[in-house]
Amino acid sequence: MGKIPSIKELRRVASKKSTNGFLNPMCDFLAFYPAKLFLYLPMNPVQITVLWIVIKIVMASMMVTGHYVLTIVALALFQLASILDGVDGIVARFRKDYSYNGIYIDYIGHYLCNSLLLICLGIGTYFATGDKWVLIASALGVFSYLLAKSITINLQWFFNQKMRDDIDEIIY
Repeated sequence: MGKIPSIKELRRVASKKSTNGFLNPMCDFLAFYPAKLFLYLPMNPVQITVLWIVIKIVMASMMVTGHYVLTIVALALFQLASILDGVDGIVARFRKDYSYNGIYIDYIGHYLCNSLLLICLGIGTYFATGDKWVLIASALGVFSYLLAKSITINLQWFFNQKMRDDIDEIIY
């Protein structure tokens, strides 16, 4: 294992070129602190990705109970797992250990976990209130989310070398 850099040096070496949205810049900023810790561990970026996916699945499943306090705790931990989502990319860029499989698993994790969050939150709210419309609203939310995401993913990324090079330039 090589020398682990300071947070400042890690930001210089492993920052993304751009970050979109409102929460993404905050999560990306915070991700450098746990990323430094993960650099000491013998985990590769794909393993870190699988870790945050598992955490988010467990947290989403905790919301099904409909218990208010448990749902709030699970939502908070679900959001903290979003910080780990940034850690895998930082570790990959620092170690120069990135792969298209890792990027693909990351995308699938987003689609799975965010959809599961909406479904589990809807089921938990249904158990707490008994209102069937919550289930319909949650299903429509998942459908809309997945429809919007299906428009943005392009399978040619994984088959066309020019497109992969273009993505490499954008991401790394």
